[in-house]
Amino acid sequence: MTDYGILVMVQMAQEPQKVHSASEMAAATNLPEPSVRKVLKIMARGQLLLSVRGLKGGYQLAHPPEQISLDSLIQTLEGSSLALTDCCEENHHETCEQFDLCAMKPHWAVINHHIRTVLQKVSLQDLLVHPEQLQQTVVTLRDPSNSSPKAG
Repeated sequence: MTDYGILVMVQMAQEPQKVHSASEMAAATNLPEPSVRKVLKIMARGQLLLSVRGLKGGYQLAHPPEQISLDSLIQTLEGSSLALTDCCEENHHETCEQFDLCAMKPHWAVINHHIRTVLQKVSLQDLLVHPEQLQQTVVTLRDPSNSSPKAG
């Protein structure tokens, strides 16, 4: 559902002031309308979209595209931040039998931290550009002094 949600939000960001209907978004993204409706409701509950009632109602971005991070989209759609392993998510260490003995745990924490940092800095507006421009944006986010992160 996250991929659908991001696709719908990017489509809406192309006309951020406009009120968009679910059927319009489904047609524009070539996604099933029931899935689009579900995504729109989740995003509205997460306060990333405004629900507009009435004859010409629908949904509208609650914030400018440059103020909506990829991290906030993922958190809203998934209910938590992106983590490559469950043990790095808050209150999920009980799902791993090796949690107390795992030599990878500190490494995963570092890796997940850096992934989340990038996701927090990439905005919905950034997703409207050509992929090469997004690549340049992500490259400039890297701190040269931290180009090879070390676990600690």
